[in-house]
Amino acid sequence: MSDEISATQLYGADLAVRPEVATAHASLLMHATSAGEWWSAEERAAISQQVRAAQTAEPLAPWVSPSSVDGLIEPGPLSVGVVDAIWRITNHPGTLTAEWHAEVLASGVEPAAYVELAALVSMVVSLDTFALAVGRATLALPTAAADEAPAVGSTTDAGVADHWVPTVANDELPNVRKALTAVPLAFQMQGEILEAQYVPGGALAVPLDEDIWSLNRLQVELVATRVSNMNECFY
Repeated sequence: MSDEISATQLYGADLAVRPEVATAHASLLMHATSAGEWWSAEERAAISQQVRAAQTAEPLAPWVSPSSVDGLIEPGPLSVGVVDAIWRITNHPGTLTAEWHAEVLASGVEPAAYVELAALVSMVVSLDTFALAVGRATLALPTAAADEAPAVGSTTDAGVADHWVPTVANDELPNVRKALTAVPLAFQMQGEILEAQYVPGGALAVPLDEDIWSLNRLQVELVATRVSNMNECFY
């Protein structure tokens, strides 16, 4: 399947989506419902579905857990604590604290499993936000293989250093990119999405008068700064 066909199938022939974006989004759909390193295909599909439930539900205050609202959460393969964490990351990422993260781990979630969870949540939010921005319905998730189990777990040499979560030491990566290094599959998918939706690798090192996609470098920096400010990004 060519990039052009992928774009047409995902978003329709009347919308000029860049092939790079369509290809990355097609990969992300498969990524979201395939086994990871810590979560099974069925669990990852359930995580993705909970992200969408959180985005479309009546707003809850950050301190209100969806599991405390009668009839809001249906039984599934995920624990109540994991579902609560998904909703909090989805709708209130600016309220996350080290103490809250510690509570999630205390509920039985392994540190690297949390990395994979947070990565998947943020990527599905990104995917759905794009669809909303271009006036399309959210893309249908592929059916997960019920018997597709996760890998044994990350084998990377990761430890807690500059983040709440374990990361791999790499002085060549900015901190925001290090955050997912404990889970190579998530780190790889993040890179594909970043290159397609933000800038290709190394693009920020080009002269300020050079265009990146259809924007010049100053426009890229303006949009990035505005989005970061609106999202209360630490960086």
